[in-house]
Amino acid sequence: MFYAANASLVGLCCLGEKVSSRGGPVLLSQAPICPCVGFGVLRGIDMGRGLYFLLTPVEPSVLRKVNCLLLGAVSLPACILTTQVRRPLCSFTTRYP
Repeated sequence: MFYAANASLVGLCCLGEKVSSRGGPVLLSQAPICPCVGFGVLRGIDMGRGLYFLLTPVEPSVLRKVNCLLLGAVSLPACILTTQVRRPLCSFTTRYP
């Protein structure tokens, strides 16, 4: 199911309440009302290592507070996924708590 979210536009949110988890992502039954600090493209998911790879302009200090990815019904144009421009790499990764 989470692989279907790959290459999707997601909202980067800070959920105020604690959600119980067994070391992985949790599917919420309804969309929460919480602050959104920005948007990103979910570039990849490594379920074995518990990593999510995001493309976002959000600063790493703000990104560390994100504990909820909201997936909507916005589709990315195919040209974004198939046309690549070479630029210097700048990435930030962290383990999902």
